[in-house]
Amino acid sequence: MNGDRSGQWMVVRASSGHDVAVARGDSGGAVYDPTSSGGALAKGTISAGEFFNHPASCGSVRPDVVTECSYQIMFNSHIAVLQRWDVHTITSDPGS
Repeated sequence: MNGDRSGQWMVVRASSGHDVAVARGDSGGAVYDPTSSGGALAKGTISAGEFFNHPASCGSVRPDVVTECSYQIMFNSHIAVLQRWDVHTITSDPGS
């Protein structure tokens, strides 16, 4: 994923190569970036996809259920929410 455009609460991101980033029904799911060590870094919670202006082929993503996919995703940033309420998280590397 690349091309973050951030507002105070919402982030708009487009997948590289216009690959599917979100499908109908994904709202509320996790947004994460892979780490170089094979883990994941939490980024936020899926709010919406832009299915009309930024459609993507759903490919093999549950073709029996999913009817629309998008390469653009909008999500609530965990960082913005945590900063707004002055909340901090404690993290550790599961490999350590």
